[in-house]
Amino acid sequence: MHIVADLIITIAVVVTAAVIAAAFVMYGSYIVDQSSSIVYSFAQKLSVKVKIVFCYVSSNYAVLIVKNIGKTSFTPDLIKRLDVFFGKVGQIKYIPYITETNNPPYWNYTILNDYSDLSIWNPGETVNITIVWDSELSSGDYMAKIVTYTGYVDTCHMSR
Repeated sequence: MHIVADLIITIAVVVTAAVIAAAFVMYGSYIVDQSSSIVYSFAQKLSVKVKIVFCYVSSNYAVLIVKNIGKTSFTPDLIKRLDVFFGKVGQIKYIPYITETNNPPYWNYTILNDYSDLSIWNPGETVNITIVWDSELSSGDYMAKIVTYTGYVDTCHMSR
């Protein structure tokens, strides 16, 4: 009888150890996957950087000259996903990318030095972002802000 009880306890211990080991293997691979994802996301954020190198405001538009100082290229779709904000200091608002159906305000862009001729904004290249306003801009202090798809932000102040 002692032998049967010892055998049952041994089998229970082995099964429990196997279940615990399987759980650790599954959870361990989950941790590795999550860590890899976090590292990739962080590396992606670090490689996306833009800098507004010059800006000015005119009668009904503003111009931002923006350089890609990161290590990541922007396809046309990624360029259009830039969040652009503009307005008088303290009154800035989101400006949508131009479409066939929207009226000003909107923004559009031109790659100034497209070395690859593929309409891709590569590292080291510069774009001209033009913000078209819906009325005459009055004199005062203005601010523009751009935000990349990874959350990288740069701002520029200008006066009219």
